Amino acid sequence: MISHNKELSASFLIKNKDLLNWKTISANHKLSESFIDNYKHLVYWGIISEHQSLSEKFIEKYKHLVDWKKISEHQNLSEKFIEKYKNKVDWKLISLYQNLSEKFIEQHKNKVDWSVISHTQKLSKKFIDKHKDLINWEELALV
Repeated sequence: MISHNKELSASFLIKNKDLLNWKTISANHKLSESFIDNYKHLVYWGIISEHQSLSEKFIEKYKHLVDWKKISEHQNLSEKFIEKYKNKVDWKLISLYQNLSEKFIEQHKNKVDWSVISHTQKLSKKFIDKHKDLINWEELALV
């Protein structure tokens, strides 16, 4: 299938847009944000959220179309952005895939997944001592 060919140019995609498999294009081709912007009605947003590198500004522009679970897992998000969209992001995935500061973890201690935090985030001894009742000690031992 031609849609699997990763060497297709943007002009080819545009010229043949009605003939292509846009699920495959959304997953297998590196698409610029301007291209996605121009062809937002053709791309698959769940796939775009997972397979394309998106800026926070772009995610914000299309916050109603992106898949927030996939954004939480596959995009590099700042703490400021996570804070702004705290009711949209998936906190277990944020805890697992985003680099979080101890201050941020503490501010969101009721939202983060402590088992995941204990296993994946770099935590100081002081922070661990302060939050010993929240830390999952079995997970911490695996680090």
